[in-house]
Amino acid sequence: MDADIDYLTAKKLLDDKYGEPYVVSNAYLKKVLECPSIKTGDDAVVDRLAMFLEQCLSAMTSLSYLNILDHPHILQRLIVKLPFYLQDRWRREAIRIRGNGARIPSLKDFTKFVQMEAKIANDPVFSRSVLGRIQVPEKNPRKSGYGRDDPLYKQNNRTTKVDEYQDLHLPPDQCPYCKETHDLDDCQSFVKRTLENRKAWLKEKNMCFACFNAGHRANGCLQRRRCRTCPGKHPTSLHDPDFASKTKKKRSEDDRNQNSSDGKFNSARTTYKESSSAQDINCTVTAMPFVPVKLIANEREVTTYAMLDSCSTGTFILEDVRRELQIEGTDTNVLVNTMYGSQVHQTKVVTGLTVTHIDGNNRVNLPRTFSRDTIPASKDEIPTEELVAKWKHFSKIELPSYLPDVRIGILIGSNRPWAKC
Repeated sequence: MDADIDYLTAKKLLDDKYGEPYVVSNAYLKKVLECPSIKTGDDAVVDRLAMFLEQCLSAMTSLSYLNILDHPHILQRLIVKLPFYLQDRWRREAIRIRGNGARIPSLKDFTKFVQMEAKIANDPVFSRSVLGRIQVPEKNPRKSGYGRDDPLYKQNNRTTKVDEYQDLHLPPDQCPYCKETHDLDDCQSFVKRTLENRKAWLKEKNMCFACFNAGHRANGCLQRRRCRTCPGKHPTSLHDPDFASKTKKKRSEDDRNQNSSDGKFNSARTTYKESSSAQDINCTVTAMPFVPVKLIANEREVTTYAMLDSCSTGTFILEDVRRELQIEGTDTNVLVNTMYGSQVHQTKVVTGLTVTHIDGNNRVNLPRTFSRDTIPASKDEIPTEELVAKWKHFSKIELPSYLPDVRIGILIGSNRPWAKC
């Protein structure tokens, strides 16, 4: 048998069975409609989409059925698969095309757009993956010039107080006590004196007990030093080692006074539960203000629940979410003050975070955000439609659908109130 004839015969049989134009066109259309969503940062997937769209354009030249790919409804199905930031760029490109030629953008226009974005994202010299491997040395913290440890960020409120500080060691200055070249806090001659004698000497020299500068008093001082022995805002050399025992004694007295009023609190709680209008609720229910949002940074986005805490002055992001967004933070210490006391935490401070509604609308830039390994909240506290339906006066409130697979990834405090609107 002639091999060339056999090859042509086999090719014709395959073309008759699988090459019918409608069948091929339908296969292309099905693949377009079932195209998977692309996550922010998946640059390789964007490149594969660009190659697939080029194949579609090539097929359209010989398959008239594929002209349907130019229809705006088909383009919409493709655009919603793109990451949020690429959707925004395409809208600008579509407006430019309509303005220049008074025509509706076609698949060819969209293909050129995706090809350019894929080329930018996968640039061999300046792409994110290449630049991410370059180690950039961090700059030294900004020096204040006061010869003390300055708090860099301060946040306060009535329930939770968050202070971030870093140890800033400035060039030594002349000691006002012994005239040597070191800071007064490091002066051994000064520290050898009793605490009362140290305070008496400062008072004699008209020096502030909070910053060691002359000409003002500690009350209202804006340049307070940070103690290296405890989290207090006072010079290290004025640290009182007996202060903790004095405070403990005072707390014991407060606890004794508190115990005498415990019955009143229990009574109030019982009255509150009995006056509830909820139906079919046999236990105490707690529902906190949680909303599903999208966090955006470095052209990446993560869907998560945000806890809106008006009693916190700081905004905190879950450490796992920070890593997923590939945000490089700066190491720092955070002093968290609550009703249970103060505690210093090692953390990272990050910037450049943006939060949007779950549908991508209403972008709000977040302030400096601190990372935490855990956020003290439970998904059981997220209000659901089933729970709210048990209260008649909540019947007209529309809640977002509950997302069981989405974690609580950020706590937004009162330092960004319009993020809660």
